[in-house]
Amino acid sequence: MPRKKADSSAETKLTEKIEEAVEAAKADLEKAAEAVEKSAPVKKAKKSASKAAGKIAEKAAGLPEIKTFLQYAGKSLDVAEITEQCKADWKKNYGGRGKRIRTISVYLKHEDEKAYYLVNGSEDGSVEL
Repeated sequence: MPRKKADSSAETKLTEKIEEAVEAAKADLEKAAEAVEKSAPVKKAKKSASKAAGKIAEKAAGLPEIKTFLQYAGKSLDVAEITEQCKADWKKNYGGRGKRIRTISVYLKHEDEKAYYLVNGSEDGSVEL
């Protein structure tokens, strides 16, 4: 059993790294689009942005889709869905202040039937499982 917990943690970290890479790529695309609008040789910039988008899409296509589930007491819970619920709860409670999630740690405690989270090392909360 401890082996599965380590795998789940590794999968969660990999998923977070993938999400961060995708967000960084989106930010790069937005910057490229702004450069296109501001530059005089628009056609050349559009072609460059299109190539960058193609490279990003190729990299994202090669990444495996990871699904992790927690099963206990006859229930089956999707860990990615729980993480999204934690993100939504954080946005409701903290995200309106112009902040973004840089790191998120999710702790599943089946005794309480809750998922506890820690965002950016300082902001915490919980959601029902």
